[in-house]
Amino acid sequence: YEGAEDHGVAFNTTRYTLPASADTGEAMALYIGPQDDLLPQLVDLSLWRIEIGDAGLKAFAEALASGALAKLEYLVLDKNQIGDIGLSSFSGALASGALRKLEMLELQANQIGDAGLTSLSDALASGALKQLKELYLGNNKICDAGLSSLSTALARGALRQLRFVGGDS
Repeated sequence: YEGAEDHGVAFNTTRYTLPASADTGEAMALYIGPQDDLLPQLVDLSLWRIEIGDAGLKAFAEALASGALAKLEYLVLDKNQIGDIGLSSFSGALASGALRKLEMLELQANQIGDAGLTSLSDALASGALKQLKELYLGNNKICDAGLSSLSTALARGALRQLRFVGGDS
């Protein structure tokens, strides 16, 4: 990244953590876009505890659809106030094949309920996430209907490992 050294920023071409100063979904969307030469090379991205929310995840999904993170293998979206609306938008991008190389997805400690998990389950069942090995969903608002849709996707071999950690899932 040209000029990054001048600003005290260090980049590893395979890993990037969004700075804590980017505390809204709109700010996050500025970091994720096809105009950045670094992003297409990322394989590991942590965007946790920055309160992306549904609007931010929708903007992120739109950037994903443009191919901004096609090599991504690990994505952490924990503790971001993501709900069903945001996860539905994100799941649409996943189903379209935007993250075909994704191996691990963390969505813990958000506000995801049955409708959001059903959207994610549909993306899993579509076969667009064949490389996904680990999905972390603990501490959300998921109940029987969401788990039923996930169970259907899992029965089709959509995922090798599932972790629910915490008491609210």
